[in-house]
Amino acid sequence: MGGVSIELPWPAKELSPNARTHFHAKARIAKAYREQAYWTAKAHPLPMPDEGGIALRIEFFPPDARKRDLDNMLASVKAAIDGIADAHGINDSRFGFWIGRNPPVKNGKVVFSLDFGTAA
Repeated sequence: MGGVSIELPWPAKELSPNARTHFHAKARIAKAYREQAYWTAKAHPLPMPDEGGIALRIEFFPPDARKRDLDNMLASVKAAIDGIADAHGINDSRFGFWIGRNPPVKNGKVVFSLDFGTAA
């Protein structure tokens, strides 16, 4: 087993599935968030096994105390999940998810923890 944690900033509001953002603008923002996740994950190399599940724990630390649905928060970080998978050279279909909500922190953040050998 092995693991690594990657911290990213809170996703832009345009990445929320509830946002009414023009698709061109949303695509630009998603691409930038994906690239940020890619380069952050590349800075934390982790040799991945050729097969088997990979546990991806996603902990949300919102920027304020507004109510947010966990499923919408997960959808907001899809680009980051794709960037992390790209950086490690794996198909994101291997991820088994655990998501959690934490108390707010200034500016918000999302912490992704990968661990292989524990996901189905």
